[in-house]
Amino acid sequence: MRVRPVWIVLAVLFLPPVLLVIGWRTLPRARAPGRCSSVSAIAPSERDAVAFSSALRSAILDNPGGPFQLHTTDDQLTSYVAIETQGHQLADPQIHFLDGAVCLSGRVVGLGLVRPRFHAEVHSYIVNGDIQFNIRSLIVNGRRLPGWMRCLAQRVANESIHDASLPIWVEAVQVRDGAIVITGERLSRPR
Repeated sequence: MRVRPVWIVLAVLFLPPVLLVIGWRTLPRARAPGRCSSVSAIAPSERDAVAFSSALRSAILDNPGGPFQLHTTDDQLTSYVAIETQGHQLADPQIHFLDGAVCLSGRVVGLGLVRPRFHAEVHSYIVNGDIQFNIRSLIVNGRRLPGWMRCLAQRVANESIHDASLPIWVEAVQVRDGAIVITGERLSRPR
């Protein structure tokens, strides 16, 4: 029996998306994780974005070298990210600081017709002067991603921070309800 090339082309074009949809539907439904489910939306404001920008500039960017302490609120950082991205890479970003945890959410844009909404609960820690993240929960479009995908996202985020070779050495990160304080040293040249 001879297989016609049309069937091969159709199988190659349609089988992967069909398998992807079937696999996606097998993932468990979920809502925003734990404490992240109770946060209210932050309406971005230019005043808060400018406050974060000023704090960043005075603590790190204008610092020629030496100790720094960056203190910001979730309103300020959310506003800054929302205004800086202006819906190009990320739409409706929300960053909430809860005691010991960071809740992130938003919609990833720039992927064609796909605009996935995500929710994540992240805990921060420090390795060799870099802030690193432990993603405790990652939900995309209402489905909890499996552990291997969460670990992959965590590895990509942490390696990106490390590879950026920022000219700072972070000594401590304190996440409290509504605020974060990052303490460290501004290096005179990149690592």
